[in-house]
Amino acid sequence: MDSSTWFTLPFIDEPLASVTHAGNGKDADLVIEFATGRRMEFGVSHARVETGDGIIVEVRPYDDATLTITYTGSGLTLRRGRIHFTDDERWLAEFLADAHDWVESGQRTLGYVVHAELWLGSTSGTSGVGS
Repeated sequence: MDSSTWFTLPFIDEPLASVTHAGNGKDADLVIEFATGRRMEFGVSHARVETGDGIIVEVRPYDDATLTITYTGSGLTLRRGRIHFTDDERWLAEFLADAHDWVESGQRTLGYVVHAELWLGSTSGTSGVGS
């Protein structure tokens, strides 16, 4: 995927409460909960999360066909993050504009299903991904 088609999340090193990936192979959401109580959510068709030391990963059943994966840890931060809208490149400009509005307005949910890549770190660990 061309790096110009990715939207970089601007929340670098903001303290997080948790990151949760919940759903199944066809319908899943990624929720970033900040230590301030702010919450950002978007649908994901593919998610990749890399972590550093001190990150706890908890996998729980949500129901008979769904999992919830939650990342927590003392001093949890988003070291880097980006999302990519893959459905149709003709909609890329609209997606990028909407993603900027989503971040600026503090809306809770982005109205697109995306690929997401997150690099999480922890101030309590001895090393961090993406630092």
